[in-house]
This record gives sequence, C-alpha cells and structure tokens, in this order.
Amino acid sequence: MKTILFDLDGTLLDGEAPSVKIVEQLFAQKGVYLSQEDVDFAWGRPIPEVYEQLCIKYELKHQFDDMLRMQNVRYLETLSATVLLFPQVELVLERLKAFGYTIGLVTGSNREEVSKVFDRFEFDQFFEVVVCRDEVQNGKPDPEGFLLAAQKLEVSPVDCVVIEDSDAGVRAGLAAGMEVIGVQHGTSQKLRSAASVEETIAAIQPLLLGE
Repeated sequence: MKTILFDLDGTLLDGEAPSVKIVEQLFAQKGVYLSQEDVDFAWGRPIPEVYEQLCIKYELKHQFDDMLRMQNVRYLETLSATVLLFPQVELVLERLKAFGYTIGLVTGSNREEVSKVFDRFEFDQFFEVVVCRDEVQNGKPDPEGFLLAAQKLEVSPVDCVVIEDSDAGVRAGLAAGMEVIGVQHGTSQKLRSAASVEETIAAIQPLLLGE
C-alpha cells in the first residue's frame, strides 16, 4: 500500500472542534442547546448536512440558509487566524512523501476553506489530489469522496489507507473498501471499526513506515 488518504479537520488540522463549537453557538442564539448526541452527529460530517438535519429536528428549516452562511463566515475567520495544525503534522507528511507514499486529502470542507489552509501551511507540496465537499453528491459516511480520490490517483481502493478522526469518516473509508487508521487527538469519538486507533498523527508513523 503506497497511497494514503487523509481527512483534514480533526485529523491534520485542529479545526473540527472550533467548527462544531460554532454550530453550537449559532443554534444557542436561536434558543436551541444541542445535546451530546447532536454534537456527536455533527463531528466529521459535511457542515451543510449537519445544518440540514438539525434545522429539521429543531423546526428551524426557514433559518437554514442564514445559519449556514454565518457558519461559513465565522469558520473562515477562524481558519485565517487561530486554527493550527496538530503537532508534528508537517514532519509526518514530509516523512511519508520521502518514503514514497502518494498522499491525498478527502475532506468535508469546501474548496474555499481548503484553499485557505493550503495557502497558510503550504500544503501543495504534500498532496497529489484533493477532494472537497463541493465535488461530491454525498458526504461521509458515504464512501464517494474516498472512491473519487482513488479514481483520480488511478489506484485501487484496496491499495489505500485512510486516516480519519471521526466515526463518519471511518465508516466512509471502510465502505470504500480501504484500510482505516483512526486518530483521536484526545476526543471521545468512538473509532472501534478502524483497523487501529492511535492518539496522535505522530503515532501512525510506525504503522506506515515499519518502524
């Protein structure tokens, strides 16, 4: 296996928690305080799907467009200023490239958000393909994004390893027929379906490099 497909938010970028926090804040402004079940649902899923489902649940369908717009505005501000990579991410990416791996990115973020991350952290040097939520009809846990990445790279899904931080992402990778390694970064996400679960990005190196 020489192809690795990373998730972005919550896996490489410490942006999943800030994004979900914005969701909680915007619903709270409407008088809705999300349950832990709602928060778990939001983790790792495309943001439009999160708002669609939660607005239906809490009878706020008429607020969907405005809330999604405010989410995008606030999250772009956060990306530009405060969101950071998890420790050793760049070192791990450099080592994987040096070892001969082809690296792709499959994310529920839109192209504008991903472009800000790539410009800020000079990610173009690492990734040979990027699949954003704008390019697929179905977000995670649907496998469409991972299968599209494999198609673009002209590799078989069975030759890909997925690195994910969310249950939705793990299920998407498995549904695509790929091996999945979970990375928790101290969260409570349940990733038991993954082939292995590591605490940090740095901890995946021995699994992939045979160290």
